[in-house]
Amino acid sequence: MGSGGVIKILLRFKDQWWTNTLGKDFTEMDFMFSDGEIRTWWTQYPLPYPILTGWIAGPHAEKLMGRSDGDILDMAMNSLLTIFKVPVDTLYQNLVRPMIANWPADPYARGAYSYTTPASHAARAEILKPVFGTIFFAGEALYEGKETATVEGALASGLSTATKILGV
Repeated sequence: MGSGGVIKILLRFKDQWWTNTLGKDFTEMDFMFSDGEIRTWWTQYPLPYPILTGWIAGPHAEKLMGRSDGDILDMAMNSLLTIFKVPVDTLYQNLVRPMIANWPADPYARGAYSYTTPASHAARAEILKPVFGTIFFAGEALYEGKETATVEGALASGLSTATKILGV
């Protein structure tokens, strides 16, 4: 089974300042992609929450795992400045709260998502065997249906494992 790292950046602002930038109406924008250091961003559209989410995944996230939250926040703000061409003061004065989830740097996670490899089926079969009938594993990587590597797969795996534990 394979796994990869993600750094997720959540920026809560006072308002949706991005909806009227660059002389365009971005009120209905959901995703945006750029060539910057943080290439993927999304809004909460259609909900009106003033939150932008940045996403750094794969090898790029692994390279940044040792960076501080402050460094990653600066990278995020610079990315938005480059995309939207707004004054730096406007961006920082509008920021209410940043949150950085650096999963590759988390000693208990060391990653954020799973993916299937040629060895996944055999690995799943081995990991799903109960240890001494008392230790069971569940999670997105262990679900064998079409929703593997998703929240839905994690929930289904958890339900299946709970059913085994309870013997129902």
